[in-house]
Amino acid sequence: MKIKLTYVLSKNKISLEYFCTKLDINDYESLLKVCGTKKYYCDVNIDEYNLMINHKKSINKKENVKKENKSQTATTKGRRRGRKPKAKSARDDS
Repeated sequence: MKIKLTYVLSKNKISLEYFCTKLDINDYESLLKVCGTKKYYCDVNIDEYNLMINHKKSINKKENVKKENKSQTATTKGRRRGRKPKAKSARDDS
């Protein structure tokens, strides 16, 4: 009996992207092969897989742009605040 891949992903609370990254899956045929060996029914079609791959690539491009922008600007450290002084209690005065 085969279990649906989407059921396994939702049960483990992981995304298809994370699943493919963790098992080093680079194309749809590899996904089908892994599902066959693990006795999963691959209910993810090729269009959904391609959307996930395209989304993953666009996120990586955005992260690279953000990293380049951060490296170009100089960051300054803020001044560190000291601790608050302890409040005087009524016992200290007498």
